[in-house]
Amino acid sequence: LTTLNTKEQRTVMQKIMVVDDVTRLLDAKPVTLAYALKTINDVNLEDICEDEELEDSFAKRISVIMSLQVGLIESLFKSYEELIEKSSKTFEVDDLKA
Repeated sequence: LTTLNTKEQRTVMQKIMVVDDVTRLLDAKPVTLAYALKTINDVNLEDICEDEELEDSFAKRISVIMSLQVGLIESLFKSYEELIEKSSKTFEVDDLKA
């Protein structure tokens, strides 16, 4: 589980914003996790995707994430939020000043 860079976060927002409001609310966490979570126990998510017709890495990861139970997605997203918070505390504004 990793934090997203600005480009990845922008891509997440672009994917979420093209759908209606209800879908947007339901998809925000899985889409974010599909970018932030690449492996589980050193196994690539793409490798455990059961849909053999999918070729795109993101499509494979989102397929795997969408097959998880809601509680697990919530737990993973909570871990992601904690990672973001920790990352934010690591880099204070004063640290970025030259």
